[in-house]
Amino acid sequence: MRTVTTFILTLCIAFIFVGYGDGMGQEGGDPQKPSTSGPYAKEGFATQIEDGRLWVFRPDKLEKSDKHVTYIAAGPEGMTLRSPDKETALAYLAAKSGFQTEIVDGRIWVWNKHDEKKFSDKHSTLIGAGPMGMTVKALDKDTALFYLSAKPGFITQVEDGRLWVFKQGSDMKKSDKHATLIGAGPAGMTIKALDKDTAIQYVAHKEGFVTMVEDGRLWVFREGVETKLSDKHVTRIGAGPMKMTVKALDKDTLLAYLR
Repeated sequence: MRTVTTFILTLCIAFIFVGYGDGMGQEGGDPQKPSTSGPYAKEGFATQIEDGRLWVFRPDKLEKSDKHVTYIAAGPEGMTLRSPDKETALAYLAAKSGFQTEIVDGRIWVWNKHDEKKFSDKHSTLIGAGPMGMTVKALDKDTALFYLSAKPGFITQVEDGRLWVFKQGSDMKKSDKHATLIGAGPAGMTIKALDKDTAIQYVAHKEGFVTMVEDGRLWVFREGVETKLSDKHVTRIGAGPMKMTVKALDKDTLLAYLR
């Protein structure tokens, strides 16, 4: 009896250490360590998932504190965002690939990546158009609109105050035969695309999700999850962009997308 008990105890201890090693001991597999890489990484920041919340740090300042800022549902996939200070949190939300950004007095100044980073009294302002309702400023209006309209997987062009949208890798040749979504773009811009599906997919795109349009309804999946339709799903009628009905395989995914 003692031998059996000893064997079981040894097995349990071994299991605990194996489980610990899988999650914490392997290089690059530590989900609790702030990292400058990963699905939520942005240049100049380190991120960490803890209890379903996204912590954001500067790489040279990784210390947590009870005194921190929290922005509910402001992060990617509708996650709550936490950071040691407000400046870091807002800078992370404003950061976008292909652009230089700086928060000044609660407003986002934007420059193209290779432009000289300078300020001027002569600039364009889009009030409340940025993340967290921040005002966006740029030396010219096209730069501000280009910043707001940039989304992964798409190429955008601002023309006469309207936004042309193309899928990345497609033929960027405009045509008189195109789809138009009035006022559906950022800052209320009208969207134009060669076909309606491209326009809708652009509007529906959200960081951390994959979307599909079927029969005028929007299916939503988490990134990395198999995009397979199923009879078992949840539905929210008219809750999506352009008042589309939204469908997802589970309620958590649907709510995270809609947040």
